[in-house]
Amino acid sequence: ALGTASVTPMEVVAGWSTFANGGYKISPYFIERIEDRQGAILFQARPPAAPTPQQPAPEIPAEQIVDSRTTYLLTSLLQGVVQRGTGRAAAAMHRPDIGGKTGTTNEAKDSWFTGYNGHNVTSVWAGFDQPQSLGRREWGVTIALPIWMEFMTAALEGTAPYSQAEPAGIVTRRINLEDGTAASADSSRTAMEVFRSDNAPPVGAGEGASVDGAADMQRTLQELF
Repeated sequence: ALGTASVTPMEVVAGWSTFANGGYKISPYFIERIEDRQGAILFQARPPAAPTPQQPAPEIPAEQIVDSRTTYLLTSLLQGVVQRGTGRAAAAMHRPDIGGKTGTTNEAKDSWFTGYNGHNVTSVWAGFDQPQSLGRREWGVTIALPIWMEFMTAALEGTAPYSQAEPAGIVTRRINLEDGTAASADSSRTAMEVFRSDNAPPVGAGEGASVDGAADMQRTLQELF
C-alpha cells in the first residue's frame, strides 16, 4: 500500500522476501543456534523455508502466500527501477539480478531503499530518532541507496547473479511504451515486457491491440518509478 503507514525495516524485508523467493512467507529470526561451553547444541533454529534450486523440498516448507507468476512480474518491474528508474545508480554494481525501490516521505523525514536478488533482501532506512527533515535535497536515492549499494556489493561479492526462475504461465510480448498496448516489431518506442499468459496480448497482435489493464498499468508505473 502507498500512504502513511509506518513500518520497520525488519517488516519491510519480511514482506519483500516474498518477492525474492517466489511467493513464500518467511519470518525473520535472530538466533541461529545456542551451544554450551563444550560445543553441544542446546538450540537450533528450524524456520520454515522456501524451496530453492539447492533445496527444492525444505524440511519445513514455508507457506506460499503469493502466486509465483505475480512475484516474477514484481521482480521484473523492480529490476526496471534499477536499470532505468530512480534506483539506476545501483546499475554501477553490474548485477542484472538486482531489483529495488527508493522511498522518501513527506518533508524528507525518512529516506529508504529496499532491494534484493534471489539470495539476499536488504532494506536501508535513514532518519532521525525524533522525526525531522533530513534536508530539502535529501531523498532515498541520495542517502539510503548509497548505503545499500555499499553493503550489498560486499554481501554479494563472488556470487553469481540469481533471480527467481521463470515460472510456468509467463510470456514475453512487445508493447508500446506510450500506452501499454501491443506493438509490432517495426513500431517506434517499444519494449519487451513480461505478462501472465492469461493476461497477455495474442501472438502476432498488431499495433494497437489492447492488453487488459495495460494502459492503466503503464500510467501507474510512470507515476511510481
